[in-house]
Amino acid sequence: MITEKEKLWVQVLSSKYGCLDGILPRIENKQKISNLWRGICEALNLVKMHIRWIVGDGASVKFWFDRWVPGLEALILAALTFFPAEELSKSVRDYVNMQGEWDLGRIQSYLPDEIVNHIRRLDPPCLAASNDRACWNLTNDGLFTIKSAYEIIGSMQAPTSHPIFKVIWHWKGLE
Repeated sequence: MITEKEKLWVQVLSSKYGCLDGILPRIENKQKISNLWRGICEALNLVKMHIRWIVGDGASVKFWFDRWVPGLEALILAALTFFPAEELSKSVRDYVNMQGEWDLGRIQSYLPDEIVNHIRRLDPPCLAASNDRACWNLTNDGLFTIKSAYEIIGSMQAPTSHPIFKVIWHWKGLE
């Protein structure tokens, strides 16, 4: 759904659920949905945890919520204090001045100095650059593979079962 939006099945689901208005699908778990859609909702939540962004023009990447700074999680997790709500919806492009340089002065009090300095060392987004791209964080080349997704799912521990289930599974029945 992310990289093959021209496929018929993606267009059908998008039409039915109205979810492809950006780079990443907007997935909402609704009351009456198909099993396919329910599975996609569950899988995409896992996928989103392992997406990082390569910033091009900076228009699509959310400054505070997306993983776009190499080696860091979402910047909101490193915030030192609360900040104005209007900052939350800003894209990476919104922190570049008219000269095309980083304009980080207004956020310096919200992030640790080492993170602000790390961002300053990055090239700022440029209007002439290509669009922002989502990449899979679990492969070296940034491309999603079933194998890497399977490995991450396999590494997740299943919740510990309630002891009653062990009794039920081993019960011989009425004799």
